[in-house]
Amino acid sequence: MQTEKQKLTKTSNEFLGEVRELRQLEEQKRKEPLSTDRFHELAETITDKSRSIMRTAVLQEDLGNQTETGDVSIEDVAPPDGNSPER
Repeated sequence: MQTEKQKLTKTSNEFLGEVRELRQLEEQKRKEPLSTDRFHELAETITDKSRSIMRTAVLQEDLGNQTETGDVSIEDVAPPDGNSPER
């Protein structure tokens, strides 16, 4: 069973991954000719990803509010799956 701190760590790792993906998508879109079908497809994907990031941010806030105050940071908590985000 995951602790609140582990859930927060997992969610933070997911958030960082989503932000990386959003950046990659935006970089791709910037290389496309304006208003082409591909440009609009990427723009829609970016909008969807942005909404997902917002939902993850709200979840992180909720988990943070439920987590007991302590001396450890997210970096100090081992994620439940043992995987840390790439930097």
